[in-house]
Amino acid sequence: MLRKSIRFCLFAACEGDCAHKSSYRSQNQDFAATIANPIETWQNRVWDPAVNDPSFEFYCGNITTDSILYPETKGLASMVGNLIQVGGYKKELKTLTTRMLNYIGYLNITTISGCVGSQDDCFSAYQPDVLRQDDISQTWRSWPYQVCTQWGYFQTGSGVPENQLPIVSRTLDLEYNSILCRLAFNITTPPNTDAINKYGGYRISYPRLAIIDGEQDPWRPATPHASPFVAGVNNRTSTTDKPFILIKGAVHHWDEYGLFANETTPELPPDPVADAQKQELRFVRAWMEEWNKEKELR
Repeated sequence: MLRKSIRFCLFAACEGDCAHKSSYRSQNQDFAATIANPIETWQNRVWDPAVNDPSFEFYCGNITTDSILYPETKGLASMVGNLIQVGGYKKELKTLTTRMLNYIGYLNITTISGCVGSQDDCFSAYQPDVLRQDDISQTWRSWPYQVCTQWGYFQTGSGVPENQLPIVSRTLDLEYNSILCRLAFNITTPPNTDAINKYGGYRISYPRLAIIDGEQDPWRPATPHASPFVAGVNNRTSTTDKPFILIKGAVHHWDEYGLFANETTPELPPDPVADAQKQELRFVRAWMEEWNKEKELR
C-alpha cells in the first residue's frame, strides 16, 4: 500500500514523467517519514503573525476539505479508492478519496516538485555523505546530538498500542529514527537518559527553576506538565519560588515572543501569553531582590 501510494504521489508531481525523478527504491519508512513531515509544523504556530508559520493551517485545510483542490489528481481517484477500501475504510470511500487526492496534490506542491535528483537523494534517511558534514555551518547538529546522547526523544509510531491509531506510521521505529545518530555522530548505543532523569524527570523541582509550557505544545507530554497524558504526573501549585505555568492555547515557547509597546493590539499578545509574561517579570524581580539581599549579607 505504501509503495503504491508513493508512486501515485510521484506520478501526480511529475505529471507522468517520473524517470528522472525516482528510482522507486526508497523504503516504506522513508515514505512514511516524508508524509508525516507536515504534522511537525504544528510546533511552528506562533501567535505573532510576523513570525508565525502557516504551514500547518495549509496542510490541515488541504486534507479536511471535501472539494477537489488539485484537478490534475482526479485521474488517480480509482487507484486511491482501491487503497482506501483495502485499508478497511469503504464506508468513508467518497470523503477519504477526495481528501487523499488533495493530500497528493499538497505533497506535490510542498515536497515532491522540489526534488532534484532521485527519490532516494531527496527523501532517504540514509545519506551518510550529508549527515557526516560537521563544519560550523551545520547548525542543525546540536539538537540531534543531544537527542542521541541523552534525551532520547525519538518519535516513533511502532510503540503505539495496537488498539489505538498512531499519528505516524508504525513502520517508523527506533532503528529507523536512530539512523541519524549512527551516521552523523557514530553513536551506536542508546542515549544515557539517566543523565537527564537523575534530576527528577517529570518531578524535577528546584528553587528558582521555572517550568513554563504551552497547553498545546506537542512536547507537553514529555514535561512536568504532562498531566493528564502521562499517568502519575500531577499538576502543581505555582509559587514565586517554584513557578509552574501552563499557558492556555499556547504551542511551543509562546512566552518567548513579544511586541514593543507601540506594536500591541487588543488581541496581541493573547491574554494568556501576556499574563504569563507578567508573572515571569514578577518572579524574576523577586529572585533578583532575594539575591541582592543575600549579597549584602556576605
